[in-house]
Amino acid sequence: MKMECVYHKDETVIMVCTHCDKYPFVCAICVEEDHAEHRLASLRSAAQSIRQELEQAQSNNLHVFEEIKSDLDNLAKIRENLQQGAHLVENQMVKRQNIMKSEVDTVKNEVHYKHQMELGKNMEAIDKTEQALKQQFSQIATFQRKVVQLKNMNDYVDMIVTGRNVEVPQSSRRIPRLDIHALVFLPGAVRDGELERMFGSIKGASDHANNNENKRDKSSDFFGLIERKSKIKVTPVTSFKLSKHVGVDNMFCPKSKVCWLKCQDKNSVKLSNRSGEIKQAINLGTRSDGFTVSADNKLLFCCTLQKCIKEIALPNGEITEKLSTCPLTPNRICTDPSGDIYVTLCDEDDYEVTDDSTRVLVRYDRWGEEAARCQADGYGGSLFVVPEDVCVNNTGTRVAVINRVSDRRRELVVLDEDLSPVLIYTGPRVLTGDSLAGYSLYGVVFDTRDNILVAECYSKTVQLLSPSCEPLKVLLTMNTTPWAMTIQGNEVWIGDEKGKVQIFRVLCDDTDGNLCPLFRGQMIED
Repeated sequence: MKMECVYHKDETVIMVCTHCDKYPFVCAICVEEDHAEHRLASLRSAAQSIRQELEQAQSNNLHVFEEIKSDLDNLAKIRENLQQGAHLVENQMVKRQNIMKSEVDTVKNEVHYKHQMELGKNMEAIDKTEQALKQQFSQIATFQRKVVQLKNMNDYVDMIVTGRNVEVPQSSRRIPRLDIHALVFLPGAVRDGELERMFGSIKGASDHANNNENKRDKSSDFFGLIERKSKIKVTPVTSFKLSKHVGVDNMFCPKSKVCWLKCQDKNSVKLSNRSGEIKQAINLGTRSDGFTVSADNKLLFCCTLQKCIKEIALPNGEITEKLSTCPLTPNRICTDPSGDIYVTLCDEDDYEVTDDSTRVLVRYDRWGEEAARCQADGYGGSLFVVPEDVCVNNTGTRVAVINRVSDRRRELVVLDEDLSPVLIYTGPRVLTGDSLAGYSLYGVVFDTRDNILVAECYSKTVQLLSPSCEPLKVLLTMNTTPWAMTIQGNEVWIGDEKGKVQIFRVLCDDTDGNLCPLFRGQMIED
């Protein structure tokens, strides 16, 4: 079927421009003018290419379609079990209340309120997940019908017109696992006196759930408490020495069982397997800082001298400039599932932040064009002092940045998908032991539930925080200071100040009591 060019009357469409977005039709005049030197394809070739891409997307999404359907089927069971457990907690609380004497009602009401807050969080998580899964299910079902329609078309033009407007659902990423914790009431020993402490408290409840927290000490378990249960198993896998002289300060796992590693002040990166065997080494050719590997297998690194982001096509090692950050110096870099690039930048590496200072997080699209930035807090002041490590969750809705505010403190700044600040985590309220020296984060990553994994310098620990940065668990306590961290599947790779790399496997229990990966990616087996 012949088609007239929309821009040039009486001219017939002859090809498609694959260089431009949406594969526009072009006539002979278009080729000479607006699309000169662009990549062109015949109508047949473009139609077949679109069909092949959509068929591949359909194949990739098939297993996710089935998993979503299974998740929807299980939500009702999860809700019923949660409600039954909540009723059990209520009954236990009432029984304990009956043995108390006067003045207990006020304390009981406070603990009851905290329990309802925790129960509300669980219910809200179920509602959100159910809504998201239904929407995702509907999008995939619509997409399946459109692809079937496309397969039955014989006219190339109709196939292009229909196919280029088919929206591929972003369903290759599963909805994050529900942040559900069973609430269990643990009775305590009843004693005479101290009535306002005897009832107990809710362990793990948000601080803001009780505005009168400072009026009483509810830390005692004389009566009992509500505890958020979460079983996490951490198992050492292996370790090896990467360097005898300098620490490992940056690392990234592009796939299972291998990791790109960079030592402090070194201008090369090495691809190592879990045994420490170097599979590939690349000289970056200039002074550099952070790096990452994109979904299309290109190594992106921060060039601090030329003030730009450079790109290396793997495995051949050809280096080209991806984007300029001048006059700002790039520190660290990461990418999100859509291919957008996040870079932390600053004009000076010091703690003297003035009105003229530029300490910023910038998001670029995959072509290197700036899409958004975050620099100011809610009051118009500078949000960052020296922004360093940056990571994005697997849905692109949360961004975490380590902000160095002094030689002994690095805080965690969490932002939303629009790069608006959500919260700042300055560390635990009480520092003990080696942590008295300060609180300084050296690595950060999200898990599939949007919990946050951080490596802390002075306590030499790897800690798990909730999405709202409530401390959940200390996963690891190390003999040396962790300097870098990365995740692939259920494996955590940690580089320390002594040049040693340690690998741990982390699993958590699901709602059925089975161990499952805590982090995004596939399960890694030995």
